[in-house]
Amino acid sequence: MIFSRTILFGHTLLSCLLFCLPLLAQDDASPVQAFEAGGTVPKENLPAWPFLYGAYFCFWALLFGYMIYTWRRSVQISGRIAHLDARLDQIDADIERIEGASQ
Repeated sequence: MIFSRTILFGHTLLSCLLFCLPLLAQDDASPVQAFEAGGTVPKENLPAWPFLYGAYFCFWALLFGYMIYTWRRSVQISGRIAHLDARLDQIDADIERIEGASQ
């Protein structure tokens, strides 16, 4: 209990330090710069199609990966069911053999 409180205190202290570190790093000696309005708005120079193709590629890759994962998992489960079915058939045969021997 004490160990967890110590860790929690340390994490809290570290988080506060990391949060306040950019404030401490500011240079107060620099003069304050006034806002100056620009003349024109800059245009976007990046075409949109690479991002669109990248997004579609990521979506289809994730979907394909999920489909492969579910397919492999269903093959594993089918194999386990077949193994259990064969084991049950073997147990049924053993029970019939024991019942036949006892009569």
